[in-house]
Amino acid sequence: MSETTQYLRPAQVCKRLNISRTTLYRWHANNPNFPRLSRLSGKCTVWGAAAIDAFVKEQAVLNEAEMLASSRKAVLEGSDWFTAAKVADLASLGGTIPSAQINKWKRQQQLFAIHHSGVEYFPGYGLDPEDGWRPRKTLKAILEVFGDAKDGWGLAYWFLSANSFLGGRRPQDALASDPEQVIAAARAEMKAIAHG
Repeated sequence: MSETTQYLRPAQVCKRLNISRTTLYRWHANNPNFPRLSRLSGKCTVWGAAAIDAFVKEQAVLNEAEMLASSRKAVLEGSDWFTAAKVADLASLGGTIPSAQINKWKRQQQLFAIHHSGVEYFPGYGLDPEDGWRPRKTLKAILEVFGDAKDGWGLAYWFLSANSFLGGRRPQDALASDPEQVIAAARAEMKAIAHG
């Protein structure tokens, strides 16, 4: 499409959007966000090229937002996530500010959190019930391997995803039973990132 093209005929719009003519007119009739058509004459229907381009960009942003929301939902549903209050309760953290210990664990890279709807959540798989619900010792080694390369959500995605280095197991499922392999999988992940 040249920069001087101001209007697109239906066939051009269909090609641009990779849709059929039927879909084009259905979107026009049913989608209030779809650009409005113009009639240059009784039989000449066109759409503004800039409006179609803006629609394409808007759809890309919406698709990305939908994928992000879907990914985050999968993380939240894929394991147990606890608030600081719940971790403090499970770990029997006393004192006037029980979350102070949890914040200390975060600062020392013993535990990580995700933020969702204004609330901080901690992964249940990162806590060891046999050690009074303290952070698993090997979690610190994994967090150190990733350093600043992954934020909380990035870590959560990694722990949730099937990992070929672990024979298809998810790191969160192997953390308690095979912690050294999970550390090795984290190192392999960082090595792959470093080598592109």
